Amino acid sequence: MRIREPRRRMLASVATPALIVAIMVVGACGSDGPSEPTLDIVEIAGTYALTQLAFDPQGVLPEVNVLAAIGTAPQLIVTVNKAAQIVYQDPVSGLFTTIAASVATTATGMRLDFDSKSQYAGLMLSRRMEFTFTASTRTLAFDDDTPDGVNRQRLVQLVPAWANEQLLDPVPGRLRVTFKGQ
Repeated sequence: MRIREPRRRMLASVATPALIVAIMVVGACGSDGPSEPTLDIVEIAGTYALTQLAFDPQGVLPEVNVLAAIGTAPQLIVTVNKAAQIVYQDPVSGLFTTIAASVATTATGMRLDFDSKSQYAGLMLSRRMEFTFTASTRTLAFDDDTPDGVNRQRLVQLVPAWANEQLLDPVPGRLRVTFKGQ
């Protein structure tokens, strides 16, 4: 069956807008479904001091809080434009180090994403970490297995007593990180 030219044009003029609307509706829905509510970045933004940086290498050795080995407490600055920086003086080199990250709020806090070439491992952090925010105490906390493990060389620099221990590189284990708002 052949469709005559005027009828074909009419079908095309009706079908094209309908197709565009269908694409827009499907695109707006997304494949992830509805997103869960997240905290407002304004609640979290501010300056925080690192108050705990503890590591337990899978129960092989006792947990150690390496914050004292770092010396000056690292500062975390979170901005309302969803950027963050950690600034601290490295105990080995004596130089001040700045570690940039992007921030995404979650339902319970925030996720820090460090650039793959940044120096986040110098603080035994992982490339991507999710922190729980407690508004009443203005704390950001991570307490879980470290996603990337801890750099063995850096761990031994901060805990020299473990220099002769048989540890994997990276060292898997549980990491406890707490930043307290100022």
